Amino acid sequence: MSEAHPPQPPGSHAQSRELRLLAVYPGPALTVDVAAVLLNTTYAQAKTLLQEWARSGLLTDRGRGRYAHRLAPDPGPLPHGEYHRAVEVLLHYVRLRLAAAADRLSPGRYTLDREGALLAQTAQSTFATWWPGPVRWLCDHEGALVGAARLALRHSRHRVLCQITDHLGAVLHALDEGTAIADRVYPWALEAATEEAPAVLALMHQRVGSQSTDRHQALHHAAAAVHHYAVADDDRGLQSAVVDTATALIRSGTARDLTHAQDMLTEAETDLHRFGDRRGAALAALESGKVHAALGDPARALDCFQRAQTLVQGLAVVDDHQLGRCLLAQALLHRAQTRPAPARRAARAALDRFEAAPAPRLAQTARALLTDLDR
Repeated sequence: MSEAHPPQPPGSHAQSRELRLLAVYPGPALTVDVAAVLLNTTYAQAKTLLQEWARSGLLTDRGRGRYAHRLAPDPGPLPHGEYHRAVEVLLHYVRLRLAAAADRLSPGRYTLDREGALLAQTAQSTFATWWPGPVRWLCDHEGALVGAARLALRHSRHRVLCQITDHLGAVLHALDEGTAIADRVYPWALEAATEEAPAVLALMHQRVGSQSTDRHQALHHAAAAVHHYAVADDDRGLQSAVVDTATALIRSGTARDLTHAQDMLTEAETDLHRFGDRRGAALAALESGKVHAALGDPARALDCFQRAQTLVQGLAVVDDHQLGRCLLAQALLHRAQTRPAPARRAARAALDRFEAAPAPRLAQTARALLTDLDR
């Protein structure tokens, strides 16, 4: 961010320009951090400015640092070039914030926006005094995410929209959340991705499929991802989409689908190992364990879960979320086999990881399991 500028006095020409800049933001409630970015000022100065405008009736204070536009009197449009610069600033900021949250929750993951993930590390230290946790940030900025996605589509910033969706999908998966944000943004991302390279379209299908609660839709998007990765000659991406396909098959619970899923996962884990993708191989092993558990083979299931745990622990940066899932799977298996002592150890270890991630929903699941085991 360049040198910050102080708020301008009420009624000035500069204030009229500031109002026009804020009008670029399309969400229902403007937050202080977004205002600071659009106005190129500090968080404290933006907060003071918004409070003054709320007192003068230009904005409505909705609490928790959120403000609604009144835009009366209408400040009028920005010059064409300045408007587009403001749009780029807003899109860049939202992309960085999501990249930072995704990188914190799932460090070292495969992403089409490595630049954003790396820049986000700097952004986290730059905005350290006003950088809330990922869960709160998602809740406070739903309007900013949806609005930014809409702006990106409107201005044909297809790659930026796909990058935003990529990071959003990682955050939602790590938090075990399915939100209305994804329901609104993902269809736009699929539309935008048709203008991009096949690998980008494949990744968007993966994101959409991973959030789908409908097994048939999940299978459709996983199959589309496999196809587009094959067109792109991206073997690593293809095998990750194969794992998604197997995961969707597991949901049916039928012996035929489970057996088919196991064959797919075995091959995918081998190939992902060959590509050096330990994270992907760990996910394949974890899903394989679920298949063996469903087919009544707890010994092989435990072997898969422990293999997945070892792979995650061997990552350059340990992924607390994925490691917690491996431990939780072991805890649930031990409980099903009436082994309370190892079940408690694994559940407590999983809870520690989910709290560190953080992953509130999964942490709640681990706590409920411990409560059940202590009865």
